[in-house]
Amino acid sequence: ETVWNFQKGIPGAWNVDGCLSAKQTSDGFSITAGKERCSVQRKIGDLRHPIDTLSFTVLSHARTDTLFLWHRRDSPNSHMVELPLVLQGSDEPQTINLNLPSYSQWDSRTDRIGFALPPNASIVLQTINLRRWSFGEKTLAAFQSFWTFDTFRPYAINFLWGPIIGWNPVW
Repeated sequence: ETVWNFQKGIPGAWNVDGCLSAKQTSDGFSITAGKERCSVQRKIGDLRHPIDTLSFTVLSHARTDTLFLWHRRDSPNSHMVELPLVLQGSDEPQTINLNLPSYSQWDSRTDRIGFALPPNASIVLQTINLRRWSFGEKTLAAFQSFWTFDTFRPYAINFLWGPIIGWNPVW
């Protein structure tokens, strides 16, 4: 597991587009976009483990349509895969958990990750947690998810289909 706590400083070297304003604050890594879409990225080739799940804690005072970015090692250097995320506006930090293997384009040994912000958007990154689950943890999660059934509700169409298997605790 690798945890980056931006409230204690900015870990590693982040490449910031010229249209972004990025600085360390007491709340974390404050990122503000200018009049166009901008991104911030970090090379992570030095990680000693593949990434199964990623969670990040962010402060966003307004609803923000952001993108989580990653680079597939088998694609051109300038190409980043984009995963749209909606951050709800709140005065409290929110944690987003991503079960990355569920996305077909995910590369667990990616060499670069980042975020893209729409024009005039602002967020504060507080933590990023990059996690690799062991075989035992994955087996336990699959067992537990097998015995977690959908509840019967008028809108629950999967009630009679049986359990859903999750391969890590973030399913």
